[in-house]
Amino acid sequence: MKRKETLILFLYIILGFAMQGQVLPPDINCIANDTIFYTPVSNPCGAFLSYDIFTSDNLSGPYSQLTSVTDETLTSVPHPNSSNQIIYYYIVPIYDCPSEEVINSDTVSNRPPEDAILQTVSVDGTDILLTWSPSPSPEADFYTVFLITDSGLEFVADVNGLSYLDALRDPTQKSFSYLLVATDKCGNQSIFGEAKSSILLDIDSAPCTESINFSWNRHINATSQELWANSSGGTEVKLNDLPADTENFVLNDIPNIVLNGFFIKSIIDNNNIFEARSNVTQPINDISIAMDEIFITDVNTIDENTLQLEWCWNENADLNKYVVNYNSPTLNDSEEQPIIGNLTATSSEQVNVNNTNTESYNLNIMSTDECDRTFTSGEITSIQLSSVPEDEFTNKITWNEFNYADAAFEKYILHEVKSGNNEVIYEGVNNFFSVKISEQTGESCYYVEAIASGILEDGSAKNVKIISNTSCSKGFPIVRFPNAFNPYGVNKIFKPLIGNIDAITGYEMSVFSRYGELLYITKNLSQGWSGKSGLREMPQGVYVYLAKVDVLGGERIVIRGSVLLVR
Repeated sequence: MKRKETLILFLYIILGFAMQGQVLPPDINCIANDTIFYTPVSNPCGAFLSYDIFTSDNLSGPYSQLTSVTDETLTSVPHPNSSNQIIYYYIVPIYDCPSEEVINSDTVSNRPPEDAILQTVSVDGTDILLTWSPSPSPEADFYTVFLITDSGLEFVADVNGLSYLDALRDPTQKSFSYLLVATDKCGNQSIFGEAKSSILLDIDSAPCTESINFSWNRHINATSQELWANSSGGTEVKLNDLPADTENFVLNDIPNIVLNGFFIKSIIDNNNIFEARSNVTQPINDISIAMDEIFITDVNTIDENTLQLEWCWNENADLNKYVVNYNSPTLNDSEEQPIIGNLTATSSEQVNVNNTNTESYNLNIMSTDECDRTFTSGEITSIQLSSVPEDEFTNKITWNEFNYADAAFEKYILHEVKSGNNEVIYEGVNNFFSVKISEQTGESCYYVEAIASGILEDGSAKNVKIISNTSCSKGFPIVRFPNAFNPYGVNKIFKPLIGNIDAITGYEMSVFSRYGELLYITKNLSQGWSGKSGLREMPQGVYVYLAKVDVLGGERIVIRGSVLLVR
C-alpha cells in the first residue's frame, strides 16, 4: 500500500472512532414558569432508560439530581418554586449503551438571556440597516427590534440573525432610535441595551458663497467620523476626517467635481468592523423652479394616532418647506416640515391625529419655495374601518369610501389577520363586507386597501394606495349553562362553560330560589354556586339563575334559566 493511501486509511479509522461511542444529550431550549423545556434526541446505540436532570444555584456547582425522567416522549419537566432565584441545569442521557461516552447537555440557567449589543443603525439607501453582536447566552433564540417613538416603544420585528433592514421608515425625514432585546424559545427577554439612532444629515448653504454647512446627530458609539460625497461618476469620494464627537462642519474647500450628494460615515471601532452611514443629502440647486405638481401616492394608518403620507412632485422644482394639512369633524390642524437641501421626487411624513379608529381625515400638502410661492395638492381622505360582531358567526366590516379627485378608483382589498396569518377575504368596489366566523375563539383583525391610479403631468402612470386602520374583533362569547348539578357528584359547581372568553369584558351571575330570594352572586367567571346560601345547604330542587355578560364592543348579553340541584 502506498504511503498516501496508508495515511488516509489511518485518518479514516481515527475519525471513525471519534464519531462512534457517544450518547448525545437532549437540547435544553429554555426555562420558564418554573418549567424546563427541552428537545429529546435519538441515540440508536441502545434502549432509553432516563434523562437525569441536575441543578445547582452556582454555575460551578456542586450539582444535585432534581429528577429522573423515564418517559422518553416528555419535552418538559416542572421545577416548582424555582423562579425566585437563579438556578443552573444540565441533563445527562442514560441509555443502555455500555462503555460508550455519555455527553451532558449544555448548562443553562433560568434567568433571562443576556442583552445583545446593538452596534450600528445605518442608512442603506432608503432603508435603515441595524446590526448587532450576539447575546452571550446560549439560550438566546432570536432578537426583537423596537422603535422608540414619542408615544413609547413600537414593535418592529423578530429576527433570527444579527441584522435587520427596516424598510418602513424614511431616514431622510428624521432620525430613528432603536432598542434591542434577546429572546429565548420560552419568550424570556433580556434587558434593553443602549439605544442607537440613525444619523440624519442636514445641509445649509448660501447660494452666493462657496461653503456648505453640515449638521447631524452623531452615532452614539462612534470612534471617528468622515465626510463623504457621491460624484457624478457613481464613485464615493472621501472629503474630510472628522472628530468623533462633532455634529457640525463647514466645508469651505469644495472639490471641483460634480457632487450628487453628501453623507456622514461613522466608524464604530478602530478596526472598521462596524460602520454607520447617514442619509445622502443632495446639493442645493441655485435655480428656483416653481412647484407645479404634488401627487399623493400613499396614505397609511400606522396606528390609532398616526397617519403616514407619501407623495411625489416635480423633482426639478424648488422646495423650501411643506405643510401637511389635515382635518376631521373634531380636528383641524397642520404639521409643517422645513426642507434643508433638495429631496428626491418622493417623500413621506407622519402626522399625529386624534383617533383613526373613530374618524377619517382629509389631507393635503402645501409647498412653499424660497420665493414664497405656494402650491397645494389635491385633497385625499384616509379610510377608517370598523368591525362589529353581529352574532356568534358573523363580523360586519364597513369603511368610508375612497375620495381623491386626482386618481381613478379601482378596487378595495380587504385583509383578515388571524393567528399571524394575513389573508385577502374580499376584493371589489363595495365598502362593506360580512365575514363568516369559522372558529369561535381568538381575535380577528381587519384592514382594507383602496387601490387607484393617476396620470402625472409627464404622462406617466402612478399608483395610489390608502391603507385603513386595523380594527380587531374577538367575536361573540359562547356561554352555555348546565341544566343540573350535584355538589357531591361529578359536576360539583354550577357555572357556565365559556367559549371565546377573550370577548368578555364583564360578567355577573346570580342564583335565586323559586321565591325570588337571592342565594348567590359572583362576578368571577372561574367561580360558581356550590348549592349553599351562606353556610346553609339548599335542598334539592329547581333554582333560577340570571347571567349578564358584557361583550367586547359594548353589547350586553342577558341569559336567564333554571338549574336542577340534585342531592
